[in-house]
Amino acid sequence: MRYGVAMVTVLAWGLWFGGMAALMLFVGYLFKTDRPMAIIAAPKMFAVFETYQLFVAAVALIAAAVWRLMTPGRAAITFIFVMLALAAVGTIASALAVRPPLEELRLHGETTTPQFQRLHKLSERLYGAQMLALLAAGVAIPVALGPRRAAQATATGTTAESPRTEPEAAGPTTPPGEPADQAV
Repeated sequence: MRYGVAMVTVLAWGLWFGGMAALMLFVGYLFKTDRPMAIIAAPKMFAVFETYQLFVAAVALIAAAVWRLMTPGRAAITFIFVMLALAAVGTIASALAVRPPLEELRLHGETTTPQFQRLHKLSERLYGAQMLALLAAGVAIPVALGPRRAAQATATGTTAESPRTEPEAAGPTTPPGEPADQAV
């Protein structure tokens, strides 16, 4: 069960991070190659991604929380959850406070106003912060999926820094007595 929850967390993270990277790549490319089309398409792409992102963020957060509850004492999983939560805060802030007024200004043709520019910069910063938080979570995933060093050390009586290399064997025995036929 724990591995299934870990897999759901990793898949949700990958879909979220990959989707965000793809969105940035596609929108940036569209603005460089066909600006008139980008002005029409980019807001629609961001609106669709916002819904997708909210869903994937919820799945990632729930799965990471369950994974953490099922695997106590794993700081890497806690770190992943915190980074996902920070990225989710950015997602919610963008969905509630940034994109709707930005879209309203765009629909009224006010894309050159200082308010639009301010909201656009804020949106860029939120997406950048989300990308960094998701990247940090991704870097911690291999650590979280690796073996538990603390549990191994407790079980073997050693520390993670000094693994036990000698084989376990029975304690020393006393030599057998002299054979009966040679006794004087």
